[in-house]
Amino acid sequence: MDSKELKRLSLEELIALEERVLSIIEQKREQQRAEALDKIKEIAEVAGIDLSELAKVRNPKLKVRYRHPDDNSKTWVGRGRKPFWLADELAAGRSLVEFEI
Repeated sequence: MDSKELKRLSLEELIALEERVLSIIEQKREQQRAEALDKIKEIAEVAGIDLSELAKVRNPKLKVRYRHPDDNSKTWVGRGRKPFWLADELAAGRSLVEFEI
């Protein structure tokens, strides 16, 4: 269907066409996903890998390195953005060392 044909359609017809197209797109995506999963399973089987091994969490839980002196529920592992409570304390002139565990 070319653009001239599309321009002749009413709004309702275009909306119906859009819904059909989106439905077909979703079906194609699911089909691709299923085919990819089959390939992954085949490769894993040939390599002797159990797929449950791939789903395991690789990052162990990090140890808490810093704790709020008055509220033990406020902690930070030292990675990522500093929590607001710690940023406020540091801005007030306190040292990061004061909060180490």
